[in-house]
Amino acid sequence: MGFLKNKPENKHKWKNILKSRQFRSSMQLLLICITSLFVFIGFTLSLEKLLGFRESLETEASRAAYSFQEVISSTKNSAVFLGTMPSVELILNHENPTVDQLSRMINDLEPFSSLYHYETIALYYEKPQRIYDSNNGIYHYSDYFAPDFVELLHNMNTDDMWLFHKASTSYYGVSRNMDMLTYIRKLPLYETHRKGYISFSLSLETLQKQIAETLSGSPYPAVVSFEGHLIWCSAPDAMTGWDYTKATEENTASLLPGRREYSSVTNSDVQCSFYVTNSQITRMILSDLLPLFLVYLGVLAAAFLLSVFYTLLMLRPVDELMTKIGLTPYTKTASPSPDEYSQLSSALDSISGQLSNINLIMQENKQLIREQLLRGILYDYVDLKQITEEYGANEIIFPYDNYVLILISLPGLEKIETYAGQEQIKLVLRNTAVNAFSILGNCYSLYTENRVIAVILNTDHRTDLQTELLNICTLIKNNLKSSVSLYPLFSIVLCSRSDPRLYQAWHLAQRNFIFTSDDADDFVSFSSQEEYTSAIDLELLTSFTQCIINKDSVLLKTLGNTFCERYLPEKTDLEEAKRLTRIALCTIVKNLLELNIDVKENLLTECTGKLTNAQSVHECDGIFFGCMSNLIDDEGKISDESHTYIRKAVHYLETHYSEPLTIPQVADYVGVSAIYLNRVFKLSTGKTLSEYLNYYRTTQSLPMLEAGAKTIHAISEAIGYNDVRSYIRFFKKFYDMTPNEYRKKYCNR
Repeated sequence: MGFLKNKPENKHKWKNILKSRQFRSSMQLLLICITSLFVFIGFTLSLEKLLGFRESLETEASRAAYSFQEVISSTKNSAVFLGTMPSVELILNHENPTVDQLSRMINDLEPFSSLYHYETIALYYEKPQRIYDSNNGIYHYSDYFAPDFVELLHNMNTDDMWLFHKASTSYYGVSRNMDMLTYIRKLPLYETHRKGYISFSLSLETLQKQIAETLSGSPYPAVVSFEGHLIWCSAPDAMTGWDYTKATEENTASLLPGRREYSSVTNSDVQCSFYVTNSQITRMILSDLLPLFLVYLGVLAAAFLLSVFYTLLMLRPVDELMTKIGLTPYTKTASPSPDEYSQLSSALDSISGQLSNINLIMQENKQLIREQLLRGILYDYVDLKQITEEYGANEIIFPYDNYVLILISLPGLEKIETYAGQEQIKLVLRNTAVNAFSILGNCYSLYTENRVIAVILNTDHRTDLQTELLNICTLIKNNLKSSVSLYPLFSIVLCSRSDPRLYQAWHLAQRNFIFTSDDADDFVSFSSQEEYTSAIDLELLTSFTQCIINKDSVLLKTLGNTFCERYLPEKTDLEEAKRLTRIALCTIVKNLLELNIDVKENLLTECTGKLTNAQSVHECDGIFFGCMSNLIDDEGKISDESHTYIRKAVHYLETHYSEPLTIPQVADYVGVSAIYLNRVFKLSTGKTLSEYLNYYRTTQSLPMLEAGAKTIHAISEAIGYNDVRSYIRFFKKFYDMTPNEYRKKYCNR
């Protein structure tokens, strides 16, 4: 009863098994493997059969060809033997041979006529003008019944030849209308001067009978030829329709069409060929392949059973997986999809769609990815000598040794009323610059802060490079001036060939922007990476910047004394003191400008001019401190735009703190560089972006620690940490205790 009850379910099960992809794939794989194996075996057997068949026919053809070859060789040997007989040579050299001499010659020749079944043996003597014919007696040249044959002998240019002709009728009326094969040999055999000829004539009919007896057991048409002439053909129609004006190949192609040729050729040009049709070969091969085909069908049946058993095993985990995701097991479905994977794929379509959308967005924003990769080089996150494969995949390649960094600024861009118009002009300038500088090598561009466009040029130009760059900058300026009435400024840094550092070049180019103007002569500033120096502590200069922003005169005096003691002692060389003071002033002013803090016009120019004329190190110190005092008395402050960036960054951090965040990711959201955002954030809040993020995450974990429901590991994941050790380390840094200690303390309280 139970079996009957489950019978419909079993019926669905077996039907679904046969529809499953597991069964189809396994059956197809076995079918391909088995079929390939049997095709290989069948091909091998067929090839062996064909090779054996060919060998047997060629052996038979060789046997027939050499049988006829023996007749040819025997005739030649007989001619040589008779030609060297004394009685024959005597008459060759005698102008009037006697009857006895002729009789002796005839007696010597008669045995050969009866022994070898030659139709006739003939001797032609030039001096006595005599002809001996074994069938017709002795003639004079003038009364011989076949004068055409004598003329043929006189025109013979070779030592010997074979002649195909019909026998001539003698004066005695003897009918000899038969096809003859005649061998003619010049006499004497080994002398240059010709004195006569000897000929042996064979009946073609007799030769054909001998060949037919030799090949009587062959079921395939055979053709025997000698020197291109047909001797015998087993096909009567081909024999009667043979055109002797054509070559053997042409006759066989027209009289025995669509057949394969198996032949053997002797060294005397005797050829015997068999001609077999493709249908005969096919029937011969199929007769041997029929047992193999029956074995193939049996193996296919075994493969079917094996595939069913394999599918039963493989569908078990599929049914378990479908049950776990809430679907009916495949083997129990009454009307399944085309296969088991279709049901699984329908459940994963939404995920696949999301991944496709992400991939589409990645393709659409490929330029953003390239720009981010270029920022990694510019901001010194990535070493130029250790470029990863990711750069090549995004078509960023640096094949040359020379690097040039070009910063382009548009001072009057803020006059454009709409943001869209400003962005459009920046895009036009960026594309124009890339196209123009690309003639010197590989060129890439990206946006930096303060509306500055950075162009990275990798070139193999060495001589007149600065002149070429100046010409291109002039061309870009003129085009932009005529089109939108704006004057771009260029700050160009030639990087070191031995150790190119784009980060150093970037800082140097930014600093040089201070000395550029839109005048015709100095709208381009050139410098070299070697001018960059790390002799001054950048943290100290950053402290000067923050001190000026905070209007802290007391701290300014302390920092000024520190700078003087460290870099401007009395024993310092005057030129070195001027250089260090100039670098410090330029760097501090650059930092203020980067933060959108206004600086008095010509302040830096006046100070650098005073430095040029300074007479002592102490005077350099005074100029530096005076410039710092003027800056601190100025009304400069962090711009409203910078505060907007800070607010956006804080909002983004507090909204996405539970996700894995990076500083470049936050900077991309705000729309500025990571270095600029981190600097202005630190100056405004006293913390870096990373410090603020970690502090905010730990504060958000306090309620969860107090609730006590989650583990420390779960809490760390909930607030965005991939590693619980990082969470514990930062928590201890901010609260001077571990999260577990905080939880115990809260519970005790």
